[in-house]
Amino acid sequence: MSSKRDIKESYDALGSRIYDIRYSEEQGKKYKVIFDRILSSDEDLILDVGCGTGLLFARITSTSVGIDLSINLLEKALERNKNVRVYLVQADAELLPFRDAVFDQVYYITVLQNLNNQSLGLIEVWRVSGSDPDIIVTSLKKAYSEKSFSSLLSEAGFTVELRVIAELNDFVAFLRKSTD
Repeated sequence: MSSKRDIKESYDALGSRIYDIRYSEEQGKKYKVIFDRILSSDEDLILDVGCGTGLLFARITSTSVGIDLSINLLEKALERNKNVRVYLVQADAELLPFRDAVFDQVYYITVLQNLNNQSLGLIEVWRVSGSDPDIIVTSLKKAYSEKSFSSLLSEAGFTVELRVIAELNDFVAFLRKSTD
């Protein structure tokens, strides 16, 4: 596992243009799967953890907050989304700088495998999401088996609906807070 500094420096060095070339097509495929299942209203408050260059925000009309470790990627996200209701914060997914229970939807797209403490990252998702949120977590298939990914999410207290789609590099999980 790389340190947070290594991950930040890697994404800063990658640059927003290369990031978009490398990830936009795959991200678009994931977004299609997600938005075939999830709807948002204009009143929802959305959090995109690991927002990168802000590719997700073009698909959402709600007020959105994006966090990322990379200032270079956040600058591109700001440039790309200057005409929409998006607020960007340089922050750590394992220590989200938000109040409890504030977000209606949380997107955690291909972030989990980059964390030093995946359980802590999921605890933070639980903490900042509202009482009946839509939470979407994806992770690279090469980082987890289907069983280990599902178990990690369940152990964090979520009810998991897992989608395994052959043409995606990620598992896609739709989560609910477990009440038992």
